[in-house]
Order: sequence, then C-alpha cells, then structure tokens
Amino acid sequence: MMSNELQVSLSFGKAPAAWGKDALLSFSEGSAKIHLDDNKVLFTQVQTAARTLNTMAIEAIKLIGTGWDNELRWAFSQGFYTAKRGLQSISVISVKVI
Repeated sequence: MMSNELQVSLSFGKAPAAWGKDALLSFSEGSAKIHLDDNKVLFTQVQTAARTLNTMAIEAIKLIGTGWDNELRWAFSQGFYTAKRGLQSISVISVKVI
C-alpha cells in the first residue's frame, strides 16, 4: 500500500455518532467508509464523498469491498477529478457488485 493511498468502501449502515449526525464519511487508519442512504440518490452521495476526499490532497485511492458497480465507480471518479489536479490514482480491488 502506498503511504498516501486510502482504501474506500461503501456501507448502508449509519456512521458512528462520533462523526456527526448523518455523516456521509467516516475514517479509520488507512481507510474511509462512505455511508449511503437508500432513500437518496446513490450516485450523488458517492460523488459528494469523492469531492470531500479530493479536498484532503490524497494521492491515491483504492475502492474496496462490495457495491462498486460501474455507475458508482464513475460517480467516484467524477467527484475525485478536478481540473487543477487532474485525476489522481484510483484503483479498484475486491469489487463484488451487490
């Protein structure tokens, strides 16, 4: 794992209370979890989370776990891209579409 690589997974569970009410993202060492709400548009939630992660100057992302279908991978890359920095490294591992 690269020193600045962050593993990102999806969850339909709520974030721990320490991250705030209805938090979209939660973090642990070397990883982030996007907490999705089934009652909202998944594409938009993933894109918003990616934009938030992009502001943290993370050089590389690894999408892990289940649920990363083509639409959500596209949403993430759209959110993680900026004209100023371009597209940073995004790799996909252990993806199992649910």
